[in-house]
Amino acid sequence: MSSVLLAPLVMSLALAGIMGYLGIHVLKREIIFIDIALAQFAAVGAIGAHVVLHAHDDSLLGFAVSLLVVLVAAAFYAFVRGRTREIPVEAVIGVSYAVAAAGALFLVGVAPGGHVHVQGMLAGSILWVTWRQLLTAVAAFAAVGLLFRVFDAPLTRVSEDYDGAARAGVRVAWWDFLFYALCGVVICVAVRVSGVVLVFAFLIIPATTSALFASAWRSRLIIAWAVGAGASLLGIVFATHLDFSVGPSIALFLGLALAVAAAWKRFRYGTYVTSIVLGATAVFLAVVFGIASLLASREAPSAPDAAEAPPVARNARPHIAASDSDAAAAPTSSDPWIAKLHEATDDAAKSDVVIEALREDRARAVRVTLHYLRSDPPVFFRQSVIDALDEVTGAPSGFDAMQPFDAPVNRAAAARLTGGAAPPKASGTDGG
Repeated sequence: MSSVLLAPLVMSLALAGIMGYLGIHVLKREIIFIDIALAQFAAVGAIGAHVVLHAHDDSLLGFAVSLLVVLVAAAFYAFVRGRTREIPVEAVIGVSYAVAAAGALFLVGVAPGGHVHVQGMLAGSILWVTWRQLLTAVAAFAAVGLLFRVFDAPLTRVSEDYDGAARAGVRVAWWDFLFYALCGVVICVAVRVSGVVLVFAFLIIPATTSALFASAWRSRLIIAWAVGAGASLLGIVFATHLDFSVGPSIALFLGLALAVAAAWKRFRYGTYVTSIVLGATAVFLAVVFGIASLLASREAPSAPDAAEAPPVARNARPHIAASDSDAAAAPTSSDPWIAKLHEATDDAAKSDVVIEALREDRARAVRVTLHYLRSDPPVFFRQSVIDALDEVTGAPSGFDAMQPFDAPVNRAAAARLTGGAAPPKASGTDGG
């Protein structure tokens, strides 16, 4: 597996670990939608901090406001559960989720770049998780896991039998608040990287799958962790092979794992119906792979000809200084890096050439990078090159991997790199 995929895989495994445990508690408490509700409150806090306090999504202030809103929601749920008998707690959670979602959508509507918040809130960006984010998340998950270990007896008792614990004199409201607060910490950290969809899938699906085969906590944990780990590996391989979004891809495999497990449980081993379910699953995956491959082949742009390479201003030295006048010239077929780029046979090899150029030949790095980005390669490889560019320059380039090269934001980034003269539009586009 590529080193680029190692951090997303480790992050997925960390999510599978903590969410598998929390999911068993959630199922026993019958509060299935607590995760997605708290995630919506976290989104309200993050977007509100961005709109009112101008806090960036990855800032400490944004996280603090998001966590504060989640803790308030946790206190509300803990208070309401013991005092509302006429309305199930799941209904209260559902209503609060709808209100939080409406608030999030309202804030998204008035926030600059609101569509970015929607994308991040739902799908996340686990593929681009950094090692710093990963270590922070693992530390937070470990701390929460330690607290669950320390307070295992009362928390488990409340999860197993809320009413019985209340009758026995256990202060269920306080333990409920602690449970919701710890869940909120995990969700605030996880949603910022993985998005609502993947976090909800990790919380519910592995725990549900484990409940089909075991009743003991340890057995359920082992099954839930195995399902989460397997879906993480398959989802990442599937997504990177076809240039899909990683989060929804992992969620897809989690759902398929539950469907297969349910059929296996219902019809036992090797029966005709189980074979049909497994065969249908294989056909479904084959169809998805086939359609995605077909679309990718139709949309893949042809490599730009060397003569069409974007010119670079002779005095362009914004981040990477050119060493001589030859370095400032536009790339041509005589440029060894451009030649290597044209010789590369697939997207992975092309991105490797550009990254190698960035790290070894700074004099030509900007030109080769722009030459590559003009071809609008698949998002995964495009982002890898942009990350390498940011690393080499020591400053954000401003390129948005989710948009084509001719998008205004990317042309502005290219103009900054070339000293103010934006490269011409790629061939085949308006004005090209």
